[in-house]
Amino acid sequence: MQAFNEQLLNKKEEQKHNLIETVVFFVLCIVLIFSCFYFFTYSIKEVVVSGPSMEKTLYNGDVLYLSVNKEVKIGDVVVISGEKTNWVNGTAKDEWIIKRVIGLGGDTIEIKDGYVYRNGQKLEEDYKAYGPTAENDWKTKTLKDNEVFYLGDNRRVSADSRSYFNTCTIDQIVGVVSNASIKLKGISTFFYKNVKQPILKMINGGV
Repeated sequence: MQAFNEQLLNKKEEQKHNLIETVVFFVLCIVLIFSCFYFFTYSIKEVVVSGPSMEKTLYNGDVLYLSVNKEVKIGDVVVISGEKTNWVNGTAKDEWIIKRVIGLGGDTIEIKDGYVYRNGQKLEEDYKAYGPTAENDWKTKTLKDNEVFYLGDNRRVSADSRSYFNTCTIDQIVGVVSNASIKLKGISTFFYKNVKQPILKMINGGV
């Protein structure tokens, strides 16, 4: 009889232990789901490159991920948001553009003889494509504390700080594209086009 009671007690303890393990597992799953939701909602954003202004670094259709809480530094590839004038019809719209940060607050930016100078030093820009950098509308200027000077890597076609877009503020930068995201863009682009898009199309009824 005593052996039976001990066996029954052990079984109850085992059931209690299994119940605790199950509860802990579900709690951890919920925490993981909310953590992923927070991370993908507030820490990173998915963007698709449109146009040739960042060639040879990025190409039309490339899919990238932004770090939205990362500090902006010289040389970073960033996505910028803000009202900009469309030179074709004169309208203004809040469009996102992807460019490279060349100067920050306090920097003096000059474009001369096809080269960009920051604080009097000529920049060696290995990422730049297709020849010299035209001055366009830019005049030598020292940037304000919150001001950002940005250029596209493809200087021949890029609309950037040299044009009607002018400079932007730090607050207008949506996020920074990490070097890892640029290096792995082939994988993220393949996944987006061959997995995510077909699934979204199926969910939306083939639209």
